Amino acid sequence: IPPFTIRAGPRKKIYFDPKKVTAAIITCGGLCPGLNDVVQNIVFTLDDYGVPEDQIFGIRNGLMGLYDHKSKPMHLNRSVVNGIQLQGGTILGTSRGGAAKVPRMVDRLDLWGINMLFVVGGNGGNAAAHAIHNEAEKRGIKMAVIGVPKSIDNDIL
Repeated sequence: IPPFTIRAGPRKKIYFDPKKVTAAIITCGGLCPGLNDVVQNIVFTLDDYGVPEDQIFGIRNGLMGLYDHKSKPMHLNRSVVNGIQLQGGTILGTSRGGAAKVPRMVDRLDLWGINMLFVVGGNGGNAAAHAIHNEAEKRGIKMAVIGVPKSIDNDIL
């Protein structure tokens, strides 16, 4: 099995102390079925691991929500995401483009104290996640950037 296909899932040893995690979830690119399911289950899993519910955020309107100063993140917890799997689209909203503004995005993430970022996206969203990771690492910011692939083109690999 190629290393990039190793399944994610619960681990016995985790890097971050859940009480010190400030997590954010962002949905990027076009809409496809299951986005709200992904958001819901990331929130549930963070809660199960012990991340305080006031430290879980949703970034509105895709990558634009990281560089548009009018955009503010929304708090996410079990009560907010309960039942969203029955709705179409994504409760966070989405947008295309903006990957050229990575330094501004990392500025905002650092300002908000985000140390765990879940990027749900296709080719562009995951390229942006990689660029965000590289920029954060270059600055010495400890931030886990998790790419969650999504596609309606059946081209994940």
